Amino acid sequence: MAAGKPPIADWIAETYDALRRIEAGDDAGQFARLDQVRADFAPWRARAPRVSDADATALLVPRTIGSSNAAGGR
Repeated sequence: MAAGKPPIADWIAETYDALRRIEAGDDAGQFARLDQVRADFAPWRARAPRVSDADATALLVPRTIGSSNAAGGR
């Protein structure tokens, strides 16, 4: 793992597994697992770069599928 790169896939897998176990009725210790993921994620999120409004707008994907139909065929 690159320096400073968060283990996003690990956090997602851990969260998913805990939620599936809760759904199945096996909630023993699962909320503690979710709390740990949150605790691990929070410090990274506090340092993560923020996306400006201008950058966010530039990242938007144009809606091309069906856009001509949605505008009355124009």
